[in-house]
Amino acid sequence: MRYDAMTLEQIEALLCHLWRHGVRTLISAEDAFLERVMVKGRAQGRAEIVAIMDLIRGYGFAIEWANGINFNMLVDRHSGRLDLELLDAVFANSLKLDRWVGTYRMLTPVERPSGDTRLRKLVSTLTQQQIITEIVRRHHTPSQGLTWILRPEDTPAQIEVMQECIRGLQAEIETASGGQSKSRLGLFCLMPHPGCADAKLERLAAFSMTGYPELRHYFSPVLNGQGLGGMGYAEQFWTRLRILRELDPDSYQSWVSSGGYSQ
Repeated sequence: MRYDAMTLEQIEALLCHLWRHGVRTLISAEDAFLERVMVKGRAQGRAEIVAIMDLIRGYGFAIEWANGINFNMLVDRHSGRLDLELLDAVFANSLKLDRWVGTYRMLTPVERPSGDTRLRKLVSTLTQQQIITEIVRRHHTPSQGLTWILRPEDTPAQIEVMQECIRGLQAEIETASGGQSKSRLGLFCLMPHPGCADAKLERLAAFSMTGYPELRHYFSPVLNGQGLGGMGYAEQFWTRLRILRELDPDSYQSWVSSGGYSQ
Protein backbone atom coordinates (compact mmCIF):
# COMPACT_ATOMS: atom_id res chain seq x y z
CA MET A 1 0.00 0.00 0.00
CA ARG A 2 1.07 3.58 -0.49
CA TYR A 3 2.44 5.24 2.62
CA ASP A 4 1.65 8.96 2.87
CA ALA A 5 3.47 11.02 5.47
CA MET A 6 3.06 14.63 6.54
CA THR A 7 6.12 16.85 6.27
CA LEU A 8 7.75 18.24 9.41
CA GLU A 9 6.45 21.69 8.45
CA GLN A 10 2.88 20.36 8.18
CA ILE A 11 3.20 18.56 11.51
CA GLU A 12 4.50 21.65 13.29
CA ALA A 13 1.68 23.76 11.82
CA LEU A 14 -0.86 21.20 13.04
CA LEU A 15 0.66 21.00 16.53
CA CYS A 16 0.75 24.79 16.77
CA HIS A 17 -2.92 24.99 15.74
CA LEU A 18 -3.96 22.35 18.29
CA TRP A 19 -1.97 23.97 21.11
CA ARG A 20 -3.47 27.42 20.41
CA HIS A 21 -6.94 25.90 20.69
CA GLY A 22 -6.33 24.30 24.06
CA VAL A 23 -5.47 20.73 23.08
CA ARG A 24 -2.89 19.21 25.43
CA THR A 25 -3.26 15.46 24.84
CA LEU A 26 -2.81 13.67 21.51
CA ILE A 27 -4.32 10.25 20.87
CA SER A 28 -2.76 8.70 17.80
CA ALA A 29 -4.79 6.22 15.76
CA GLU A 30 -1.72 5.63 13.55
CA ASP A 31 -0.30 2.13 13.94
CA ALA A 32 2.63 2.57 11.54
CA PHE A 33 4.28 5.72 12.88
CA LEU A 34 7.75 4.20 12.55
CA GLU A 35 7.19 3.22 8.90
CA ARG A 36 9.24 6.25 7.88
CA VAL A 37 12.30 4.17 8.73
CA MET A 38 11.50 1.77 5.89
CA VAL A 39 9.97 4.21 3.40
CA LYS A 40 12.61 6.93 3.66
CA GLY A 41 15.61 4.88 4.71
CA ARG A 42 16.74 4.35 8.27
CA ALA A 43 18.89 7.49 8.55
CA GLN A 44 16.31 9.97 7.19
CA GLY A 45 13.30 8.14 8.60
CA ARG A 46 14.61 7.94 12.16
CA ALA A 47 15.80 11.58 11.99
CA GLU A 48 12.26 12.67 11.08
CA ILE A 49 10.74 10.55 13.86
CA VAL A 50 13.13 12.08 16.41
CA ALA A 51 12.25 15.56 15.12
CA ILE A 52 8.50 14.88 15.35
CA MET A 53 8.76 13.62 18.93
CA ASP A 54 10.94 16.62 19.85
CA LEU A 55 8.17 18.88 18.51
CA ILE A 56 5.47 17.02 20.47
CA ARG A 57 7.41 17.27 23.73
CA GLY A 58 8.60 20.80 22.94
CA TYR A 59 5.03 22.04 22.77
CA GLY A 60 4.17 20.14 25.94
CA PHE A 61 1.78 17.51 24.53
CA ALA A 62 1.12 14.16 26.14
CA ILE A 63 0.59 11.42 23.56
CA GLU A 64 -1.05 8.00 23.60
CA TRP A 65 -0.34 5.40 20.91
CA ALA A 66 -3.83 3.96 20.97
CA ASN A 67 -3.32 1.49 18.12
CA GLY A 68 0.20 0.45 18.98
CA ILE A 69 3.59 1.01 17.39
CA ASN A 70 5.24 -1.09 14.69
CA PHE A 71 7.87 -2.58 17.00
CA ASN A 72 9.77 -4.27 14.18
CA MET A 73 11.15 -0.86 13.16
CA LEU A 74 12.86 -0.49 16.54
CA VAL A 75 15.26 -3.26 15.55
CA ASP A 76 18.03 -2.45 13.06
CA ARG A 77 17.60 -5.25 10.54
CA HIS A 78 21.26 -5.03 9.48
CA SER A 79 22.82 -5.36 12.93
CA GLY A 80 19.87 -7.04 14.63
CA ARG A 81 20.31 -4.68 17.58
CA LEU A 82 17.61 -2.73 19.34
CA ASP A 83 17.77 0.95 18.34
CA LEU A 84 17.74 2.49 21.83
CA GLU A 85 18.12 6.05 20.55
CA LEU A 86 14.97 5.69 18.46
CA LEU A 87 13.18 3.95 21.34
CA ASP A 88 14.10 6.82 23.67
CA ALA A 89 12.94 9.40 21.15
CA VAL A 90 9.50 7.80 20.89
CA PHE A 91 8.85 6.84 24.51
CA ALA A 92 10.59 9.47 26.64
CA ASN A 93 8.26 11.34 28.98
CA SER A 94 8.31 13.66 31.96
CA LEU A 95 6.00 15.26 34.51
CA LYS A 96 5.61 19.04 34.27
CA LEU A 97 3.22 20.79 36.65
CA ASP A 98 1.50 17.47 37.37
CA ARG A 99 0.93 16.78 33.66
CA TRP A 100 2.59 14.17 31.48
CA VAL A 101 4.62 15.36 28.51
CA GLY A 102 5.58 12.79 25.87
CA THR A 103 4.38 9.20 25.67
CA TYR A 104 2.23 8.33 28.68
CA ARG A 105 0.20 5.41 27.34
CA MET A 106 0.55 2.89 24.57
CA LEU A 107 -0.88 -0.31 23.21
CA THR A 108 1.60 -3.08 22.42
CA PRO A 109 0.81 -5.74 19.79
CA VAL A 110 1.80 -9.19 21.01
CA GLU A 111 2.68 -12.21 18.92
CA ARG A 112 0.39 -15.20 18.57
CA PRO A 113 1.87 -18.43 19.94
CA SER A 114 1.93 -19.82 16.40
CA GLY A 115 3.27 -16.58 14.92
CA ASP A 116 1.54 -14.56 12.19
CA THR A 117 3.42 -13.72 9.00
CA ARG A 118 0.55 -11.52 7.82
CA LEU A 119 1.25 -8.97 10.54
CA ARG A 120 4.80 -7.88 9.86
CA LYS A 121 4.82 -5.28 12.61
CA LEU A 122 4.93 -8.11 15.14
CA VAL A 123 8.27 -9.34 16.42
CA SER A 124 9.29 -12.57 18.11
CA THR A 125 8.29 -13.12 21.72
CA LEU A 126 11.86 -12.66 22.99
CA THR A 127 12.40 -9.44 21.03
CA GLN A 128 8.99 -8.19 22.07
CA GLN A 129 9.83 -8.78 25.74
CA GLN A 130 13.19 -7.06 25.32
CA ILE A 131 11.56 -3.97 23.78
CA ILE A 132 8.82 -3.73 26.41
CA THR A 133 11.38 -4.21 29.19
CA GLU A 134 13.56 -1.38 27.85
CA ILE A 135 10.57 0.97 27.46
CA VAL A 136 9.30 0.54 31.01
CA ARG A 137 12.78 0.34 32.56
CA ARG A 138 14.03 3.50 30.87
CA HIS A 139 10.83 5.57 30.83
CA HIS A 140 8.31 4.01 33.28
CA THR A 141 5.48 4.52 30.79
CA PRO A 142 2.49 4.95 33.16
CA SER A 143 0.13 2.73 31.16
CA GLN A 144 1.55 -0.13 29.11
CA GLY A 145 -1.21 -1.90 27.22
CA LEU A 146 -0.87 -5.35 25.68
CA THR A 147 -3.12 -6.23 22.77
CA TRP A 148 -3.96 -9.74 21.62
CA ILE A 149 -6.31 -10.64 18.78
CA LEU A 150 -8.26 -13.84 19.38
CA ARG A 151 -8.91 -15.76 16.14
CA PRO A 152 -11.45 -18.49 15.31
CA GLU A 153 -8.68 -20.98 14.47
CA ASP A 154 -6.87 -20.57 17.81
CA THR A 155 -6.83 -23.88 19.68
CA PRO A 156 -7.24 -24.26 23.47
CA ALA A 157 -3.55 -25.21 23.70
CA GLN A 158 -2.48 -22.09 21.78
CA ILE A 159 -4.70 -19.91 23.94
CA GLU A 160 -3.13 -21.35 27.10
CA VAL A 161 0.36 -20.66 25.73
CA MET A 162 -0.69 -17.11 24.91
CA GLN A 163 -2.11 -16.57 28.39
CA GLU A 164 1.20 -17.64 29.91
CA CYS A 165 3.01 -15.26 27.56
CA ILE A 166 0.78 -12.37 28.70
CA ARG A 167 1.32 -13.27 32.36
CA GLY A 168 5.06 -13.23 31.78
CA LEU A 169 4.92 -9.80 30.11
CA GLN A 170 2.74 -8.42 32.90
CA ALA A 171 5.25 -9.62 35.49
CA GLU A 172 8.13 -8.16 33.47
CA ILE A 173 6.40 -4.77 33.24
CA GLU A 174 5.85 -4.74 37.00
CA THR A 175 9.47 -5.72 37.74
CA ALA A 176 11.26 -3.60 35.13
CA SER A 177 9.34 -0.44 36.05
CA GLY A 178 9.60 -0.96 39.79
CA GLY A 179 5.82 -0.99 39.96
CA GLN A 180 5.47 2.40 38.23
CA SER A 181 3.97 1.07 34.98
CA LYS A 182 0.46 -0.35 34.95
CA SER A 183 -0.13 -3.13 32.43
CA ARG A 184 -3.55 -3.46 30.81
CA LEU A 185 -4.89 -6.05 28.38
CA GLY A 186 -6.77 -5.14 25.23
CA LEU A 187 -8.32 -8.36 23.93
CA PHE A 188 -10.08 -8.37 20.58
CA CYS A 189 -11.84 -10.93 18.41
CA LEU A 190 -11.10 -11.32 14.71
CA MET A 191 -14.47 -10.92 12.98
CA PRO A 192 -15.37 -9.76 9.46
CA HIS A 193 -16.21 -6.12 8.78
CA PRO A 194 -18.76 -4.93 6.18
CA GLY A 195 -17.08 -4.72 2.80
CA CYS A 196 -14.32 -7.19 3.62
CA ALA A 197 -13.63 -10.44 1.78
CA ASP A 198 -15.88 -12.41 4.14
CA ALA A 199 -18.87 -10.19 3.42
CA LYS A 200 -19.99 -12.82 0.89
CA LEU A 201 -20.89 -14.97 3.91
CA GLU A 202 -23.69 -12.58 4.82
CA ARG A 203 -26.07 -15.31 3.71
CA LEU A 204 -25.18 -17.00 7.03
CA ALA A 205 -25.97 -13.89 9.06
CA ALA A 206 -28.93 -13.47 11.38
CA PHE A 207 -28.74 -9.68 10.82
CA SER A 208 -27.83 -7.42 7.93
CA MET A 209 -24.09 -6.77 7.92
CA THR A 210 -24.50 -3.18 6.75
CA GLY A 211 -27.57 -2.56 8.90
CA TYR A 212 -26.02 -3.80 12.17
CA PRO A 213 -22.22 -3.49 11.82
CA GLU A 214 -21.76 -2.86 15.54
CA LEU A 215 -22.88 -6.40 16.35
CA ARG A 216 -19.65 -7.86 14.96
CA HIS A 217 -17.92 -7.26 18.31
CA TYR A 218 -20.41 -9.04 20.51
CA PHE A 219 -21.86 -12.49 20.97
CA SER A 220 -24.59 -11.86 18.38
CA PRO A 221 -22.45 -10.54 15.50
CA VAL A 222 -23.65 -10.31 11.94
CA LEU A 223 -21.92 -13.64 11.22
CA ASN A 224 -22.13 -16.54 13.63
CA GLY A 225 -19.02 -18.31 12.39
CA GLN A 226 -20.69 -21.21 10.59
CA GLY A 227 -18.56 -22.47 7.75
CA LEU A 228 -15.50 -20.52 8.89
CA GLY A 229 -13.89 -23.32 10.91
CA GLY A 230 -12.61 -23.20 14.47
CA MET A 231 -14.48 -21.30 17.16
CA GLY A 232 -17.86 -19.79 16.44
CA TYR A 233 -18.23 -16.14 17.37
CA ALA A 234 -20.34 -16.83 20.45
CA GLU A 235 -17.54 -19.06 21.76
CA GLN A 236 -14.96 -16.40 20.88
CA PHE A 237 -16.94 -13.80 22.81
CA TRP A 238 -17.17 -15.85 26.01
CA THR A 239 -13.55 -17.01 25.70
CA ARG A 240 -12.50 -13.39 25.41
CA LEU A 241 -14.39 -12.42 28.57
CA ARG A 242 -12.97 -15.36 30.51
CA ILE A 243 -9.41 -14.47 29.56
CA LEU A 244 -9.94 -10.78 30.31
CA ARG A 245 -11.42 -11.62 33.73
CA GLU A 246 -8.40 -13.80 34.56
CA LEU A 247 -5.60 -11.60 33.21
CA ASP A 248 -6.93 -8.07 33.78
CA PRO A 249 -9.84 -8.02 36.27
CA ASP A 250 -9.90 -4.20 36.33
CA SER A 251 -10.40 -3.98 32.57
CA TYR A 252 -13.05 -6.69 32.76
CA GLN A 253 -14.99 -4.86 35.47
CA SER A 254 -14.71 -1.58 33.58
CA TRP A 255 -15.95 -3.22 30.38
CA VAL A 256 -18.89 -4.91 32.11
CA SER A 257 -19.98 -1.82 34.07
CA SER A 258 -19.59 0.67 31.23
CA GLY A 259 -21.61 -1.49 28.89
CA GLY A 260 -24.24 -2.41 31.44
CA TYR A 261 -23.68 -6.12 30.82
CA SER A 262 -24.72 -8.91 33.12
CA GLN A 263 -21.90 -10.92 34.64
